[in-house]
Amino acid sequence: MDVLMFDSPSEISLVLSRSFSSSLGHRQTFLSTGKDYFVHLESLTSTYAAALSAPSNSITLLDKGRLSAVVTVNAHNDSITSLKSSPSSSNLGQRALLSSGRDGLVKVWDDRIEEKSGAVLEFKDERAILTFDISANGTSLVAGTEHSEEEAHIVFWDVRSPSHATHINTTAHSDDISTIRFHPRITQLLLSASTDGLLCLTDPREEDENESGLHVGNWGCSISNAGWADPGPSGPSGAGGVWAHSDMQTVSLWNEELDLVHDYGDIRKPRIEGLWESDYFIDAIWLGNGSPLAPSSTGGVGLWMGSNRGDAALVFAQDAHKLKLERALKGSHSDVVRSILWDMKHSIIITGGEDSRVSAWSVSGDQTFEKNIRGSIDVDEATQD
Repeated sequence: MDVLMFDSPSEISLVLSRSFSSSLGHRQTFLSTGKDYFVHLESLTSTYAAALSAPSNSITLLDKGRLSAVVTVNAHNDSITSLKSSPSSSNLGQRALLSSGRDGLVKVWDDRIEEKSGAVLEFKDERAILTFDISANGTSLVAGTEHSEEEAHIVFWDVRSPSHATHINTTAHSDDISTIRFHPRITQLLLSASTDGLLCLTDPREEDENESGLHVGNWGCSISNAGWADPGPSGPSGAGGVWAHSDMQTVSLWNEELDLVHDYGDIRKPRIEGLWESDYFIDAIWLGNGSPLAPSSTGGVGLWMGSNRGDAALVFAQDAHKLKLERALKGSHSDVVRSILWDMKHSIIITGGEDSRVSAWSVSGDQTFEKNIRGSIDVDEATQD
């Protein structure tokens, strides 16, 4: 993605994409019987996993074809902070579910969780775990903790030995660690971000803290989320760039050496009267050329934005001064949307919100996607057998 270098945030505008769509086909909704929020979503083989907020701290599995509840399991003793599925090559098994919580645990669940079954494995730290990730080859698990007793830990495990950490980094960050992200292709690259304002790239294989650091970027504001902006082979190392989101609803782009490329400032400001107005940032996603969610001409970093009315929208950075409104999801949620999952295989967007709802949106416009999903799942399971 072509971007320009600026010393400070510039004024940006929001324009309508030529391929804009606000009608995404048949929509299904699951409504929880409680008043909990759906805070995290993940895709498994035949179900979607949806994490509920405190005080329930439970995980509900939803059938992909009907979006109906299969089972709900009490997952953690404190707030759930993240959900992920293991890569197919992992020693944990294909599409195992992993969850982290403020109870200091990362738990591994079989993708067919039973109501009374416990986790298959547990990785434990004495501090609250705020974020974690598993490497693309499925061999390493890394978690970031809350700041406590003047330290915030990045904890490293070999997935084959969950009882003890291989090493701990205590010097990379000086406040809560908000993001841990392995590079999707280069397993020796780990991205971390913190409320201390720092983005760090480290080598997770290096146990010496003084030797593990590769690059550091200082945004100067509390970072709430970050990720890989272009995991393709761009730049000298082929690592691509990084996006970051702050607690002040600002978004920035960084190169692979964590030099600031552009600070977009407050991305809630640009709006299209009568069509879209952003109230908060939900998440970001890298979408390559040819993705049905991306603009027809190019891919890029898509920013999921939300409104207090319960709507969500996907916008792209067209250039350093302009955002392009690509998709709008309207009419299902009545409160803040907390999480969005892009099920690329089935061309379906899953949203979860503070209205205790999980909704499915068909990007292809197919009114019978339940049948299509069910057929796809049957093929997958037959292949695995």
